Amino acid sequence: GVDLSMYKVLNLCGNNLRMNGRTDIQDLIAANPPLVELYLHNNRLNDDDAVLIAQSLGRNIHLRRLDVGRNNIQERGMRALYEAVNDTSTLNALSDSNHSCLLEGLSKGFDIDAINSDSGSNGLCMNRMCKIHKLMADRYRRGGGNVPRLNSEMGGENSVLLAPYLMES
Repeated sequence: GVDLSMYKVLNLCGNNLRMNGRTDIQDLIAANPPLVELYLHNNRLNDDDAVLIAQSLGRNIHLRRLDVGRNNIQERGMRALYEAVNDTSTLNALSDSNHSCLLEGLSKGFDIDAINSDSGSNGLCMNRMCKIHKLMADRYRRGGGNVPRLNSEMGGENSVLLAPYLMES
């Protein structure tokens, strides 16, 4: 095969790509190469492919843009991709989300406009802080405040690691 590990931009749009159980693209993303932009627009990727891509995003800090529009990706795949960059189930899950990759091509039901939009020199930190702030504000608006959730989520041994990000947001 072709060694894609040194490219910074890969445009694989409109190639009728199907993974058929292969994990080449997912393995490339997970290897965290210097790849900055990956365009997979207008192919034949499905939910299973999207789930594997989402899992690989967790280990990648270089990829800044991923376009998966106009594929056969449905709700399950879109949700997996969205949660890879914005898992709001707990503060720790959110903190562990990918903070560098701007997703393009998800359906309108996923609010991705402001997620991972800061790609400046301090982008990773700013993206993380913005997401934590938004989660805390949303929880407050829904009622019940943040204290009960913080008590349950910050009780583990890693609670001190997340505290500075809460204070900065």
